[in-house]
Amino acid sequence: MAKVQIYKMRDSLLFLLINYVIFEYNLLIMRYILVAVNILFVFSVLFSQPQSCDGVRYREARFDSVQVTTIKYGENINNIGATIELYMDIHEPFGDQADVRPLMILAHGGSFVSGTRNDMSALCDAIASMGYVCATIDYRLAFFFQIPDSTALLDVVAKAIGDFKAANRYFLKDADTENRFRIDTGFVVYGGVSAGAITAVNAAYLDSTDSLPNYLQSIFDQNGGLEGNTGDTTNQSYQARAHAVFNLSGAIYRSDWIDDGEAPIYSYHGDADETVPFGAGHVSFLGNPIVSLKGSSVIHDRADSVGLINRLLAVPSGGHTDIYDPEGLYSDSLEILVEEFPNFMADLYCSPLTAIQQLSGQEQIKIYPNPTSGLLYLDRLGVDRLGYQLFNVSGALVQSGNVRGPSISIDKKMTRGFYILRLFDLSSGYRFLSQRIILTD
Repeated sequence: MAKVQIYKMRDSLLFLLINYVIFEYNLLIMRYILVAVNILFVFSVLFSQPQSCDGVRYREARFDSVQVTTIKYGENINNIGATIELYMDIHEPFGDQADVRPLMILAHGGSFVSGTRNDMSALCDAIASMGYVCATIDYRLAFFFQIPDSTALLDVVAKAIGDFKAANRYFLKDADTENRFRIDTGFVVYGGVSAGAITAVNAAYLDSTDSLPNYLQSIFDQNGGLEGNTGDTTNQSYQARAHAVFNLSGAIYRSDWIDDGEAPIYSYHGDADETVPFGAGHVSFLGNPIVSLKGSSVIHDRADSVGLINRLLAVPSGGHTDIYDPEGLYSDSLEILVEEFPNFMADLYCSPLTAIQQLSGQEQIKIYPNPTSGLLYLDRLGVDRLGYQLFNVSGALVQSGNVRGPSISIDKKMTRGFYILRLFDLSSGYRFLSQRIILTD
């Protein structure tokens, strides 16, 4: 009896053991399946592109009509203590059925004392006809007699930056609530001309990781900090961020505010600009130099040095305004801008991590070994200055820089696994290859 019971117990234990092994095996299989599904999902995200990218949209006019909506996005106090209501005109492609659209926010010029949002309407119409949502905004201005020195001008710029970011936050809030404008919050372009470009460029690159001299920190503190204090409480709960920059004859206060992994930038600037310096120089007001800024050529050099995708279209002998005359001396440069800029932005938006065709038959590149334990060799033809960015499977930028010599050394501290290597030509700012890299022991 006892013997039988022992056998039955053995049978029960064996049954439980077999079922446990089967359960653990199935669980292990399920884990592998889940891991595989997650990997496939991650790579589908990395190698996907927005559904609206069809090779035409964002590169040329696709829509015959544009609709414009005017909204108030905030209000704030100007230099003389008066409350100013701030509006923007939002241009959308009429009849567009896309679920989400990239956004461009543009600020007008006028030396921070003049100009209106209507000045950018024609450009916004052209941009919206290509499939974007484009907003041309008000921002607080000063009166002529209010800018006697650099402190007064920097205060005006700080206010303008705060207004610009509040406009950005308006769309983030809308996307999170009514979704009236169907913005792709993952691709917002900051842009402008002259004073508007100065506002956009500084708004895009100045953040909490950058150091400010005490006098400048004090100016921003008086205006609500780096994010400003324009907009209601809900508006200010969102974080404004630029994903690309469109710089038309603009400048930045300090070029070291531009860091690797930040927004790519397209710049158009006359190299004989008498108002906003093309290189390092002073902005003048009523003929008097007031504050030193770093123009587009310095921005370009800094972007190159940190491996940031960028393009500078410099106009030889071009001034501050004559380079925008379609029938003027520099109409050829303007035509290049009209052709290049849409493709530059469309490349960024439509193929952020996808394989990109080589720029011409003259350019060839070979990357090996792959898998690699940390050193990648590059055989390249037709590319003199090459930059790179390395992304992990979550899409985060983990390493970037310029390719110096025949190889790239991947940080040995990085986790083994899959990465995406993106290469681009520093001479033009265009990427032309993305490749999956396997990092092994």
